[in-house]
Amino acid sequence: MKENKQVTNKILIDLLNLANLTKAKCSNLLEKHKNSLDTYIYKFKGPVFPSSFSYFFLNSISTSLLPLFKSNKTKKKFEYFKEIDHSHQKNFFTILNKCKNLSIKDKLIMPCLEHHILALIKISNFENIHDQDALMEEYIEIILPGYLEEISFLEEYQLTEDQSFSNFHVKRINDYKILVDTIRQFFPLLEILRKHYMKNFVAPHETFNLPVLNSNNKILFSKDFIKRNLNINKYNDLILMNVEEDNMEETFNKNDIALIIKFQNKVLPHSFKDGIYALHMNNKIIIRRLQFLELTKRTLVNIISDNKKYSDQKVPLEDLNLFGEVVWKCNSFKDIQFNKYTEETLDLFLPEEEIIIPKLLEKEIA
Repeated sequence: MKENKQVTNKILIDLLNLANLTKAKCSNLLEKHKNSLDTYIYKFKGPVFPSSFSYFFLNSISTSLLPLFKSNKTKKKFEYFKEIDHSHQKNFFTILNKCKNLSIKDKLIMPCLEHHILALIKISNFENIHDQDALMEEYIEIILPGYLEEISFLEEYQLTEDQSFSNFHVKRINDYKILVDTIRQFFPLLEILRKHYMKNFVAPHETFNLPVLNSNNKILFSKDFIKRNLNINKYNDLILMNVEEDNMEETFNKNDIALIIKFQNKVLPHSFKDGIYALHMNNKIIIRRLQFLELTKRTLVNIISDNKKYSDQKVPLEDLNLFGEVVWKCNSFKDIQFNKYTEETLDLFLPEEEIIIPKLLEKEIA
């Protein structure tokens, strides 16, 4: 137990030294563990650190690597966190790698991720879970209960001439603002660690249900899949459709599933590109290839069936009842675009394998 205690202590001390972070500055970011850092360094005897302490301790390490955190000494330090320095991500993972021989994964990283995941699970029923900004606010409310309300109260107070707030109270709320913004910066790093160490865990905010046309069924889709491969960030306009005819055979066969971006409220694009669309025809929605022929005074649309046993049709654009654009089908898609959205490399204790760090959540939880 003595040897384990020494190793445990060394992890915290080494991390503080590598981050060039004093115990005093670290303590200011430990929330409810603010007065307990020395206890964890010198007296803690457990095999792993508690999840809450691990979370806020690693958050303090991450925060210390932001250049503006080191240099800025003004009372409004929190405002500078709005500028994200992506190089600090690489520095953070470099520091973790330097402590890999101290069992940092089991003692700090996994407990930290446990705290992070429990927060994600708690917001699984949040009604605005697909609104990235709202989701982040809800996440912060769970990690730092009451902080956002206190901050809002102070901001309202500052707009009045009320002098009832003491300087101590104002400073406390400003400290709240700093901690809230450190969590915003920490969240993307946690998501990278989560996806690296917990590949089989799907967070509630990463999926959404897509309705199937003319059906009560819904299919669970990955938001990351939609964003990476189709470059789509909004989900309310998406709908799936079972293909029930052979007019587009070879391109869309019977029982294929097509993903459609609906044209909402008949507000159509100013111009169209040739492609595959869903349209209303003969009291049903069908899928056809459309070719737009720009003439001097009007636009003709060539409605094409890829199955050549069906003839093409030409109609004026104004007579065409477009439902939406078809952007994907289920049986031929290959996820080949992942490397396009990656940047930097990350070891995280796998010496023979390079792990790609996605540049995700720069502005997302899609």
